[in-house]
Order: sequence, then structure tokens, then C-alpha cells
Amino acid sequence: MLDFPATPPEQVENTDVLTCLQEALGCNLEYAGKSKFDYLIQVASEAIVRTLSPDFSALSKLPGRGMIVTSQASGRYDFVSRFFAPGAGINEDPVTGSAHCCLGPNGISI
Repeated sequence: MLDFPATPPEQVENTDVLTCLQEALGCNLEYAGKSKFDYLIQVASEAIVRTLSPDFSALSKLPGRGMIVTSQASGRYDFVSRFFAPGAGINEDPVTGSAHCCLGPNGISI
């Protein structure tokens, strides 16, 4: 059992940040929020999450530790997610427990 603190996001309103995220990820954003550490990005489908090929150089210019990209999953799981942190020197982290501090209590309907 692990006990992580909740880090819920607040919706991003800055249009420059939203544009940068959308261009760097190469897809439309259904929701963009920012937690204490990371951006939380919701996209339209599991396929989009799985096939993302982000511009890591562009993502590394955004403030914060990383970007969590998520969508509702098909099948037996509630959601899928990927975590990118090029600004911290990690293009993609395959196992990021701290991202779930934001994903679990995110308060958006995925």
C-alpha cells in the first residue's frame, strides 16, 4: 500500500501555454490543468495517448516538472496516461507514481 498526497490541478487559462502544449503534443486538448508540479492534459482518446510523439524541445521550455497526458481507456481500465519531463532530463518516464497524485483526484471527467 502506498499513501501519496493529492495534487489536484487548476485549469490553465494562459493561451500562450495552451498553444505551446497543443503544438508540442501535436493534438487537440480537451482539458489542460496545472498541479503543484505538473500539467495534466486530457485528450479525446486512448489511441491519441498511445501514439503521441511530442516535441520534447518545445515541452522542455514550459515551466513545471512535466506533462501528464491522459484519456479514458477502452476495456478494463479507467484511464491511460503517459508522463513527459524533458525539462528534468527525462523525455518519458514509464513509471511515475507521483503523476497519480494528480490523476487520482483530478476532478475532471475522463
